[in-house]
Amino acid sequence: MNQHPAEAEPSPHGIPDDPLVRRLLGSIRHAARVLAVPMVLVIWWGVAGAVYVLYSRASTQCSQPNTRLG
Repeated sequence: MNQHPAEAEPSPHGIPDDPLVRRLLGSIRHAARVLAVPMVLVIWWGVAGAVYVLYSRASTQCSQPNTRLG
């Protein structure tokens, strides 16, 4: 193969076996794991907010007398 001496050989996964690249990939994986926690919390916060709004609107509709039938 005609590779430049500065190029690192790719690993079986197609990622260059360079210490800098491995460190950068590790930091990206770590950042993705750290960011996954607040993303899940925001999703659950949105679900809880939607349930609260639906419940509050349904409870105010049920507690008011129905004037259309009267």
